[in-house]
Amino acid sequence: MGMSPKYSREFKEALVTQILTRGDRTISSVCEEAGVLRRTATKWVQRCGTVTTHPPPRGRMTWTAEA
Repeated sequence: MGMSPKYSREFKEALVTQILTRGDRTISSVCEEAGVLRRTATKWVQRCGTVTTHPPPRGRMTWTAEA
């Protein structure tokens, strides 16, 4: 088996940013263009990726009346 390529931190961060801001493109197309396996890129996103929207909090919900 061959050795896996080593990617710089900057490269990983740039690819994660491209994935998170990809618009209508698929993750696979972004990865193919960068020459990185989708599985590898998905791990990078899970480790260091952030998203601006958050799921609703779990637990007790506070309900308010609408005016």
